[in-house]
Amino acid sequence: MPDIVQLPINVFDQRLLRDGTIHNLASLGVEIHARSVFLQGLLLMDPKTLPSHFSPWLEYIKNWQHLCCKYRVLPQIAALKWVCDIPQISYTLVGIQNPFQLEQLLVSPTEEIPRDEFDLLARTEEELLNPSNWPI
Repeated sequence: MPDIVQLPINVFDQRLLRDGTIHNLASLGVEIHARSVFLQGLLLMDPKTLPSHFSPWLEYIKNWQHLCCKYRVLPQIAALKWVCDIPQISYTLVGIQNPFQLEQLLVSPTEEIPRDEFDLLARTEEELLNPSNWPI
């Protein structure tokens, strides 16, 4: 049994949370580190500028952006907070490109997005959830 695992989880990819994997690992004493919180930046992109291969999932991305807009929360803050609010997650890894991006992540949201709103965002399409399948 590993002491620590690093798992992909984000507002679109909730599979390991929903199938009980995260709960089971945590109950065995495994420390869980979340990665792919921003789905390789996809959750932070403007839907108008997405490459064409994301067209099949454009509505999902628009729904995500609309949800963030509705609650006046930056997508990066909403995505990070959703993962950080999972009690079994010990640490969250994120990538940043500059100090400004780090500063944005340290801002507390003024409004909370209700947890049940995120349930509607969950996807199962491997072509979307696994960046190694993206033709980039």
